[in-house]
Amino acid sequence: MIPGITPQQKLDNLRKAWELAQPVFVTEYPVWESTQVSEFASHTLQTDDFWKCDIYQIYSVGTSRAGVTPNQITLYQDDILVGFRSSDTSGITTDFDSNPNHKVRFTIEHRGLDGRTRTPVYKQDLSGGDAESGIRYSSFYPDQPGTYRITFNRILESGGCAIPEPAPLNFWSYEVEVVPPTDPSSVPWGIDQSEVDSLWEQYQNQPEAEPESDYSAAYLFGVGTVVSLIVFAIFGR
Repeated sequence: MIPGITPQQKLDNLRKAWELAQPVFVTEYPVWESTQVSEFASHTLQTDDFWKCDIYQIYSVGTSRAGVTPNQITLYQDDILVGFRSSDTSGITTDFDSNPNHKVRFTIEHRGLDGRTRTPVYKQDLSGGDAESGIRYSSFYPDQPGTYRITFNRILESGGCAIPEPAPLNFWSYEVEVVPPTDPSSVPWGIDQSEVDSLWEQYQNQPEAEPESDYSAAYLFGVGTVVSLIVFAIFGR
């Protein structure tokens, strides 16, 4: 059994997402052992400040079921775990020690099977893990298949220690694909085979994601060139 939440509690949350037809966040942050989950990816952030104590933070994304294929989890069977571990050099030592007095904000966006990104964005603040657990997780239970993008938006608290300047915004994102269940009998409360077949048909025929706006280097170079020419025309005579 995973410390902090029982299998029945996880099942209840998965069923709640199905019955309400909306995602469900765990109301408290269970602290779980990292060896008992599937971690898909992680990202680190560290400071080196002369005047203040430094931070070392680790952000991660995974699911609470062990042995799951990275980037692909099953609807009504798996959750999305968002993890945060924090440490700093506060105190009389220069070594990094775990400090739970850190907090980070993250958001989750959902791109549905129609290729559109849904709003609102789901938002939550997560405190860092303590010395005993190491990592603190927040659990998110999807209610629809598709792609979920987890973005760490900003550092809210750093235990009084330094954060990078300028403060990082939307500094790490990771996408998780949620697929329909292949076996309806594996969902304990039961869903009709016709519902599963419909989801799989939509999943297999989903359009490509809408392209995101992006400023290429060539575009930025062109803008810079135009600005330079205008300045020269005005002041260069």
